[in-house]
Amino acid sequence: MGKLTIRGKASMNCTYDMVTLEIEFFKDGNTANTAMDAVLTQCESFLSYLDSQGVPINQISMEQDEVERQYDEDNEEYYYTASRKIVIRMSFDMPFINMILDHVRQQNYDIAIESSYKLSNEREIHDELIKQAVANSKHRAEAIAATVGKKIIGIKSVSMDSYGEDSIRYCDMLAPDSLRYEKPKSLDLSNQLAANSTTESESVDVEWIID
Repeated sequence: MGKLTIRGKASMNCTYDMVTLEIEFFKDGNTANTAMDAVLTQCESFLSYLDSQGVPINQISMEQDEVERQYDEDNEEYYYTASRKIVIRMSFDMPFINMILDHVRQQNYDIAIESSYKLSNEREIHDELIKQAVANSKHRAEAIAATVGKKIIGIKSVSMDSYGEDSIRYCDMLAPDSLRYEKPKSLDLSNQLAANSTTESESVDVEWIID
């Protein structure tokens, strides 16, 4: 018997099916109270609109409130900057995203929006890729072993790098397709945009036993 170590690889193109929207309201003011009042008013107006569209507000997360003292360039006079960040975790739905952006545009909020995309079944994808990578290693090992009249009869060891799975589970994410919200008619083409995709991959080093 002998041993043969072969690296197996597998990859898969996956379309993101989840999105996180981080929405931050901010405003400057001569006093902390003035700045915070403006931020809370805008945030409440925004949430009121989502509520009118049937969005369950209790599925929107509070991320951060902040009030900071800022100084001018000469470090003499100061003012305050207030901010509030909320987070919407949801299944990908382009018309819903456009509905939010269209409302923000119309209301001229002092706002910053950042989006990030994820896979809801990341763990299952990588479990499948590991199986495919082992199969790839076996196929290559069998081809090499056959050149010297040998066969694969078992596995001695397997080593692989761990992948960084997102710690957030999306069991309570918002599902826009279950809501009866008003899709922005002025953005008909944008409503058809597809989610981005990513290439997920795995590699394993398998030590095969040959005989």
